[in-house]
Amino acid sequence: MKFTRHKTYEEIRRQCKKQKLELLDQRYHEGGDCIAIRGGGAHAVYNTFNGHFWGKTPTGVPFSSTTQHHKAGWYQALLRFFYVEKEA
Repeated sequence: MKFTRHKTYEEIRRQCKKQKLELLDQRYHEGGDCIAIRGGGAHAVYNTFNGHFWGKTPTGVPFSSTTQHHKAGWYQALLRFFYVEKEA
């Protein structure tokens, strides 16, 4: 799976609304770069400036945009949530 770029705040906001995820963006509106997303027991923080993300799964497994969970389906879903896939 290859990606062309990280998603913008607006793209993430729309996805959260569509997927009924809680978007915590007060600090973003105060001039910060990070937003938090909660749903399904997981919690993630996303930097809208550089595309880095981090958090914990519902079972407590820590993850980030630099961890080595690339073969796990849940991690692939996170990558697709935060990044735009390169078209074939």
